[in-house]
Amino acid sequence: MTSIFTRSALMFWSGGKVANNVHSVVDGRIVTWDEVMENRRSNQRRRLEQIRYVTEFKAVKVWVGYFGADLMGGWNAFIENRYDRLWIDRDRKWLKEPLMKLFPVTLFDDFDQWKTEFAKRYRRRTQRGKPVGVAFAWFDGRHLARTASVT
Repeated sequence: MTSIFTRSALMFWSGGKVANNVHSVVDGRIVTWDEVMENRRSNQRRRLEQIRYVTEFKAVKVWVGYFGADLMGGWNAFIENRYDRLWIDRDRKWLKEPLMKLFPVTLFDDFDQWKTEFAKRYRRRTQRGKPVGVAFAWFDGRHLARTASVT
């Protein structure tokens, strides 16, 4: 059986002579406010990670196109759904390797070469005389998959 003395009980029984950092005594062990607050922070951290982790895969369009602009011109890759578009070359650089593994169209690990080969292999239309490659995948915000059953 567990015995717990709260701070107020300790103050009463000791005549008010309790250290400032003492929270309680549980089974003869002194629990400090530092331990209590660290426990609360770790619980909150764990709970926020659970809330923020999305396990629902949503259908996305992966597409690569050529843009003739001076500043950001050239081949660019995107992931797009109904609500927004992610520019992989600038905003989601960590998705380059998973994309190259998900759609293996070249033997090399060069993302620029992969973009041109992807556009040729998954050609849907043309833009500025160059092919635009389009393929569909599943994305949960962290992981890409070809089928939604991946967990």
